[in-house]
Amino acid sequence: MGGRAPAPLHARPKKDIWGGPYLASEWDVEEGDDFDEASGVETEVVLDQVLRAPGDRVFYVYDFGDDWVRTIKLEKVFELATSGAPDADGSLAECVAGRYACPLEDSGGPWQYNELVQGHKARTLPRELAEWVPPGWDLPRFSVDEANAAVVALSKEEEALQRIAEEGAVDPSPMLGQTLRRASPRAQVVLLGSVSRARREQVEPTDAERAYALRSWVILIGMLAEGALPLTQAGYLKPDAVGAIVDEPGTWTHRKSCREMDIEPVRALHESLKTMGFARHYRGEFVLTKGGEAAAKAIPAGELEQLERDVAAALVPAKESEFERCARTLYALLIASAFPQEHMFEMIRELIADVGWRMPDGEAPDRWGIGPFVWPSMPMFEHGERNCRSLPSGQDHTPAARALAFDAVAELADT
Repeated sequence: MGGRAPAPLHARPKKDIWGGPYLASEWDVEEGDDFDEASGVETEVVLDQVLRAPGDRVFYVYDFGDDWVRTIKLEKVFELATSGAPDADGSLAECVAGRYACPLEDSGGPWQYNELVQGHKARTLPRELAEWVPPGWDLPRFSVDEANAAVVALSKEEEALQRIAEEGAVDPSPMLGQTLRRASPRAQVVLLGSVSRARREQVEPTDAERAYALRSWVILIGMLAEGALPLTQAGYLKPDAVGAIVDEPGTWTHRKSCREMDIEPVRALHESLKTMGFARHYRGEFVLTKGGEAAAKAIPAGELEQLERDVAAALVPAKESEFERCARTLYALLIASAFPQEHMFEMIRELIADVGWRMPDGEAPDRWGIGPFVWPSMPMFEHGERNCRSLPSGQDHTPAARALAFDAVAELADT
């Protein structure tokens, strides 16, 4: 269920439902309410302290305002079958049965939700409300398998992210965390598996591999250090500068044109230096900023670590739209996890749909709907590959490209 996550054992049910002891919520604590009548704070109590014998019940209120009042009743107590830790591939909870789809988030509480259900059945909903209902929403549908997949994903999410933080001393990006929360149970399992593989499969590139991957930025920064580069009236690098970049060994020779607009990797390189804050347009010229000047001084000494981090951060620009950042984050995550190149776009398409993104017509984005948002980052990885779009089937990305992709997902935590 999207939006705000339901709190555990929640606070203060309405007095007409329950007049006995209650637990104060975190919101009550933040507001400084008087807790003389409360039996404690909900975050300091675990469930088996209040549900101890069959027949015991607790109520909690989800989403103050809409006031969804949930009842949890203990029906039976079992002995734990194993003496050790639970199965690493399982979870501590299991759904055995259920009925109906979960109420839609932000649907106005029980009364408005009932009106929504009746209108949806009769097809009498106003147009704006009908468009708000997720495509394919089926009220009677309930899947035990999907519910248990969600339980497993939720039980593993905190453990997986904590393990990554402990092993790699990095945090996943806010966009990745947001994507996990919005994803379907299936997508959560795929994403968490990719996060785990990205950590497990990470290979530290050699100094030579790192230098080769960053060579294009080094070349252009070096050119700018020698003097400002004139721009065309449209704001592109002029052909002589483009030619100097293209003529460098190991770069792009598949086009005879020296116009920047015809060579995507050069255009991506130009834009990335602006995104990184290393260079800017000034009075018809492309010039280094103070940050770019600092990078130009560090490069001759072989100090490329900061440049690598800045390049990685530019792969998923913080100023882009949420959809573009989501698509680029998924692309970088799949590269970091050594996902097969030939199936990359199809997996991004499936994950985008599972996260809940839709085109204006309500359909899930197809390859061409996603492409314009992912393609700008593809030439960036061509700096780490000889040509990422012509990788032979089954060939892995280079260690340098995978390292850049991993940092792109991790470094966003700092931006």
